[in-house]
Parts: sequence; structure tokens; C-alpha cells
Amino acid sequence: MKNSCFFFFLLLLSTSLFAQDAESSHMIDSLRKVLSGTIHDTTRAKTLVETGENFYDISPDSSLAYWKLSETFCLQALKKQTGEKEQYCLKSYLARAYNNIAYFYQRNSLKTAEAFTWYEKALEIEEKIGNVKEQGKTLNNLATLYSNIGDIENCISYHHKALKAREKAGYTAGIIISLNNLTAIYFQQGELEKAMEYSKKAELIAESQSSFEDLTYIYSNRASILLSRGDTLNSEMYYRKALKFAIQSGMESNYCEAYIRLAGFFIACNQADSAIMILNKALPIATRLKINYSIINIHQFLGKAYLQKKKAEEAKKNILIALELAQKINRRSEVAVCSELLSNIYEKDGNAIKALEMYKLFVTIRDSSFNEISRKKTIREQLQYDYEKKAAADSLHMLAEKKITEVKLKQEKTQRYGLYGGILLLLAFAGFVFHRFRESQKQKHLIEEKNRETEVQKKIIEEKQAEILSSFNYAQRIQYSLLANETQLTGYFKDCFVLFRPKDIVSGDFYWAAHKGDCFYLAVCDSTGHGVPGAFMSLLSIGFLSEAIKERNINEPNLVFDYVRQRLEESMSKEENRDGFDGVLIAINEKTRIITYAAANNGPLIVKDGQAIKLPCDKMPVGKYEKHTPFTLFSLDYKDAAMIYFCTDGYADQFGGPKGKKFKYKNLERLIVDNHNKPMQKQLTVLNKTFDAWKSWPAADGSKQEIEQTDDVTVIGLHLHD
Repeated sequence: MKNSCFFFFLLLLSTSLFAQDAESSHMIDSLRKVLSGTIHDTTRAKTLVETGENFYDISPDSSLAYWKLSETFCLQALKKQTGEKEQYCLKSYLARAYNNIAYFYQRNSLKTAEAFTWYEKALEIEEKIGNVKEQGKTLNNLATLYSNIGDIENCISYHHKALKAREKAGYTAGIIISLNNLTAIYFQQGELEKAMEYSKKAELIAESQSSFEDLTYIYSNRASILLSRGDTLNSEMYYRKALKFAIQSGMESNYCEAYIRLAGFFIACNQADSAIMILNKALPIATRLKINYSIINIHQFLGKAYLQKKKAEEAKKNILIALELAQKINRRSEVAVCSELLSNIYEKDGNAIKALEMYKLFVTIRDSSFNEISRKKTIREQLQYDYEKKAAADSLHMLAEKKITEVKLKQEKTQRYGLYGGILLLLAFAGFVFHRFRESQKQKHLIEEKNRETEVQKKIIEEKQAEILSSFNYAQRIQYSLLANETQLTGYFKDCFVLFRPKDIVSGDFYWAAHKGDCFYLAVCDSTGHGVPGAFMSLLSIGFLSEAIKERNINEPNLVFDYVRQRLEESMSKEENRDGFDGVLIAINEKTRIITYAAANNGPLIVKDGQAIKLPCDKMPVGKYEKHTPFTLFSLDYKDAAMIYFCTDGYADQFGGPKGKKFKYKNLERLIVDNHNKPMQKQLTVLNKTFDAWKSWPAADGSKQEIEQTDDVTVIGLHLHD
């Protein structure tokens, strides 16, 4: 009679939980047949554990009740089942129930100590019965729990124990999970070499299994490691490989996450347009699948990308969406990021009230994070204390447990009646919930109709954006085809480097080379403006330079500049404008070794006797200007010009550093002098790293301050033949 009442309670509980749809009703009928029939104890234990697992997402508290009931049942059944096989199965299901209970408490950050207790109970049983595969799972869960409280040393130790157990069990999928976890934890600790080592091990196994989903995460982690090393080229390659395998896996959630990670890379590299395009592909997927944390990240990244493009309103709109959703689902770290970004935006807009409101929100989250750290430290200390106390009082605890169990069995009958009353209330509540569910489904249908209309409009906008971006990229290819190629320069000079970093997709800076007769010509110029206007000016100027030298047979650099200025004035509008360019045109006679040049507002730079010497130039541009005198022909001794440099104003005018000031020509000249004896490619590396460091420097709070590139940047260094 006792057992029949016990399972009658289970059937009532099942009915209250799962009466929401036809599928649930079918499962209730199956559960009723299993629990009410004459079946073996191991089957009943399995049913109780699996029922809690299957309906955890619907009602976690009820799942906990099932697992604790399965514990009671297993402990009772173990007393009467003497067969070795039955004992093994019952203990396996008991350990599984303990693992599930521990996971329930793990999800509640205030009950971390309870989670440790239940995991250790599960591990003790798994070790006794020799279930190595399940030991690996439990050890992995304990590692995660140690990570949650900030105990990294134990976290790493338990991940290694989990890996060893899974290798012993030959559990390939579990081995890949452990290797990925070790990759992630070593990356978070800044141990990039160890992170890369475990990433490569995971890759070998995943490739042998053709596991596209695993390869997606492995390559995403690999890309993050490479980006931390500063290897942006290979980092982008692995982010794209991750996206490729995510798509092949066929799981939309996977390639939505891969899109977001690739967009994060583009933002880190100041490629805002590419980031926006990728994020606009990810957003419909995340919205359709209702992946809230992905939607938050997408809008947050869109905000950062629009900030890089200096589109504050678009940035604010997206970050507000991210903030609202983050607050709704209690994603505190995202709330902190969004509120800080919005505080800065409002401050720049002059909206002091909103800026203060957002900053207060940021400080509140930050302070609560400090409290959370203190709480985790307390938990670690409490766990240590509990461990020592447990070791000293194990025997007494076992006696107390036995007495408590006897008392619980005596109280079971009284408690059961109390539960029946609770079940009746639960049934009434379930009816109310079902009614509200039907109403919400009607509202959902109306919202979906509106969303479909919005989706059509979004697709039209995306297509237009893609067409515009494609046009810009095609314009970039045209412009690059007209610039001096590497073969022209390396074939003529002993050694050289070219640092060319446009602010936008196309550039107002240009460098152009030509060979006519015995002379080699090289022009390094900065057109009015940057981006599309600057690119148009650069194409027009390159055409006139080529026309002067190749078609008009003008040999002297100063006369070439005079001719180009005339052609620009004839071609441009008669309105007041100052369109043209600053720059240098140098001519090197291969036979006579005579070097001549013309310079407009910007002269070449040579290094002699350890000093930077800025060569003279005419103080006027090539274009319409109040001063309209012929350009001067300057000459230069071949030996003095053995190392010669040409720079536009973009490098020196870049804002950055701790005080957000310009880099300045003086610092650029000092940088060139300090490194001029190094090979040209090493000089190029130094210039690139210095420029990137100037734009992005560590702030006092450990974060990085980023300033957008101010202008197109060109620096060319030449080492003439002896």
C-alpha cells in the first residue's frame, strides 16, 4: 500500500506539470504505465531520473522534486536488491540524480556550496562502481563550479582530471569538450602558448570525426588566440573557417554565433562597414530563434561599429535595444558595457542628465560585481572550512544521517497529505496558465505578421547596402591598380617599404611610379579630403601626371607639377575651391645619377649622420591657390639620398596616446632616425606597431582606449643602389 501511494503521488505530479499540450499528455500516459505496472526497480529509477531531465526547462523546481524522490527510491531499492547488475544500475541512476541536483543548485549562485556537496556524492559513487565515463562528466562540472567562484587553480586541475577520465573511457566527444575547456581557461589566464597547444589537440580529434560543430568552436577559439597575439591576418582566416563549419553543421544558432564573433574581429580591427554587414546577417537568425544573449551582443556590436563611423544616433539606438534586453533577462555584464557606452555618448551629445543616469547604472553594476567577487571568496573559504570539518566529523555525521533518515521515513506519511493539497493548488494554477497561454498565442500571431512585413523591408535595405559596399570595393580595386606596384619599386631600388593605410575603403593618398627614358619617376601625394572625394581627386591627379610625363614628354618634375596644376584648374569647377594635392615628385636619372624633385607643401626626408633632414619644398599645393608661381626644381646629391623617405600628413596628424593628442612630425622623424639602420621591412613593422599603439593604449582601469584613424596614411622608404 505504501508503494502504491508513493507512485500515485508521482502520477498526480506528472499530470499537473505536463497537461499543457498533446505531446506532454502522451508522455504522462507512458509514465503512468511504467510507474503503475509491475516492473523492475531499475526501470522505475531510470524513469524518475529521466522525467526530471526531460521537463527541467518547463519546471526546474518540479524536476528537483523528481530527482530527490529518485534518491529516496534508489536508497530503498538498494537495501533489497542483492544482484550485482541491479546494484550497479541503481547506483548509476543514484549518481545521475545527484549530478542533476548539483546542477540545479549550480544554476542558483547563492547555493554553490550545496552544488559542491551533491557533485562530490555523485563522484564518490561513480568511483566505487568504476563508471569512468560519468566520472569525466562530474569532474568537468566541478571544474566549471570552481571557475564560477574564481578558484582557477582547482578549475584547471579538475579539467585535467576530467580529460584523463574521458581518455581512459575512450569517450571522443568528451575529450574534445575537455580540450576546448582547457583552451578557453588558459586563454583567459593569458597563457596563449598552452591555449594553442590544447586547441591543436582538439582540432586533430574533431577533424578525424568530421565534427563540424566542434570545429566551429575550436577555430573560433583559435582566432581569438591569434588576435591576442596581434596576428590579425590568420585570426580573420580562422574566424571565417569557423563560420564555414558552422554553416556546414546545419545549426542556425551555430552560424549566428560565428557571424557575431567575426563581426567582433572586424570591430577590433576598425573595419566597421564589414562588421555592420555581418551583424545584419546574424540579427534575423538570432531574432527568429529567440537567442536573447546573441541579440544583445549583435546590437551592442552594432553600436560600437556605428561609433567607429561616428554615427552616434545609430550607435545609441542599437545600444539602447541591447541595454533593454540585457536588463530584462538580467545579463549584468552586458548591462554594465551598454550603460558605460551610453554614458559616453550622452556626454558627447551634451545631455548631462542622461549621461549621469547611465553612469550611475554602470557604477551600480560594477559595485555589485565587486560584491560578487567578495561573495565568491567567502564561498571558497567556507568550502575549505567545511572540508576540514567534514574530515574530522565523518563518523558522527554518518550516525546523524542514519537517525535523520529514520525520522524522515516516519514523517513521510504526514508530508504526503500535505503534498496532495499542494498538487490540487498546482492543478488550478495550471488551468489558469493554460488560459493565459492561449491568449498569448493569439498576440504572438499578430506580432509575427508585423515581423514578417518588417523582415521584407530589412531584406531590401540589406540588398541596397550590399550593392553600395560592392561598388566601394570595386572602386578600391580600380584605385589600387593605378598605384605603384611592388614589382616597380623592388626592381628599381635596393630595398624599400610602403606603409599605405587608407582611412576608408578608398583613399585620397596615392603613390605613383613611371619609367620614361633614362629617368625613374615616383610621386607620393595627399589629395584634398579622404574617402570617395579624395579617391576621385587621386585618380584625376594620377591621370594628369601620366599625361604630362608619358604623352607631353615633360621631364623636369617642377614643370610636371606646373602642367598638372594647369590641367586641374581647367578641369575643376570655376567656383571658389581649393581642390588639388600636396606631395613630392622625384626623378632619378639612371645614367647620370642626378636626382631632381618638385615638392608642394611637403618635402622628402633624408637621414644623414644620424640626423633627420627635411628637404625644402614650395609652400603651395598643386591646385588652385592664392599664390600662383612656377614650382621650383630642387636637386639632391645621390649619396645624400641613399636613404630617403616620403610621408603624407596622416601619420603625424593621428590623434592618440594617453592625452589624445597628435603624434606630430617631430616624433615621426625621431622614429625614422632611430630605426633607419634596420632592414626596410623591419622599419615597416615598427611604423605599423607604433601607429596602432598610438591609436589604442591601456587606460587606468585596464581597458583599452580606441581612437578612430584620422586621415589616410602613407609612408614610403627607399634605399637607393650604391
